[in-house]
This record gives sequence, structure tokens and C-alpha cells, in this order.
Amino acid sequence: MKYCALLFRLVTIQIQSLTQLPKNTPKAPKLAEIVCLHNSAFEATQLAEDILNISLMMQFMSTVMFWCLTMFYASTNINISLCNVLILFFLSLVETYGYSYLGQQITDEAAAVESAIYDLPWYDESVELQNSYRMILRRSQHEVGITAAKFFIVGLEQFGKISQMSYSYYLVLKDSLASL
Repeated sequence: MKYCALLFRLVTIQIQSLTQLPKNTPKAPKLAEIVCLHNSAFEATQLAEDILNISLMMQFMSTVMFWCLTMFYASTNINISLCNVLILFFLSLVETYGYSYLGQQITDEAAAVESAIYDLPWYDESVELQNSYRMILRRSQHEVGITAAKFFIVGLEQFGKISQMSYSYYLVLKDSLASL
């Protein structure tokens, strides 16, 4: 996941370096290299998506259940084994946050490519170069990221939603067991 984010970062840096080329230097070879690298970044992200999407969905689903049950256990059992459960809870929290953080990095770096290409004066270039710019612009308009079984893009916003969902399920479980 980090590799994909770094590839998008490299594309952004190379796009920004286009403005620093001397006036008489042809941009077409450099732009062709950038388009190829941008394509490689998309392919690497798609490969990571194919590898990780099912496992990330299982990770997030099990995290919701585990956090909910951990909160319920912590509210009903205060003993020495609670320390072990809280350690597992903390490790699960760190692991899920790590996936979310790396997913957010991919999404942010892919969006930075779009911003960098829009900042260029591409409209002053030849039609041939404008087509290359347009190709990058078109690809950049779609949100890029690693999904959890195509349900949602993994990121920090989803991490927050998972945390809220776990707490909500805990409250429902606690209220339903209290009414018994």
C-alpha cells in the first residue's frame, strides 16, 4: 500500500517538475514518461486492491465485533484477565488504524496528482500535449484507493465510522441484555 502511495507521489513530483523545464526543451518525452508512470501507479493500486479487498473487509467486520464485545466484557468483568483483553483491543486498534492510514495515503496522493495537473498551464500547450494532459486528468477524476470488498474505500473516515459503529452496537447489546 505504501508503494502505491509513493508511486502517486512520484507522479505528482514529476508533473510539478514540468514547470521547471527550460522553454525550448520538448515536453512530449517527459510527459509520455509521466503518463506511463501514472499508468503503473494505477496498475499497482489495482493489484493491491485485488490482493487485499477481501481480507480488509474481514478485518473491518471482525474489528467491529471484537471491539463491541471487548467493550461489553470490560463493562461487566473487572478482573486481572481484563488486562489481556485490553492489550488485544489496543493491538486490534493499531492494526486497523494502520490499514486505514495507508489507505488514506493512497487516496490523498492520487488526489494530489489531479491537483498538480490542474495547476499546470496545460491549455497553452500544443494539441498533442493537451491530449496527454487530458488522459491524466481523466484518470485522476475517479477516486482511487483500496476498498474493503468494493463496499467502501479504506481510509481514516472509515476508521472513525467503524469506531462509532462498534460503540453503537455495544450500547444496543448492553441495553438488550439489561432488559432481560
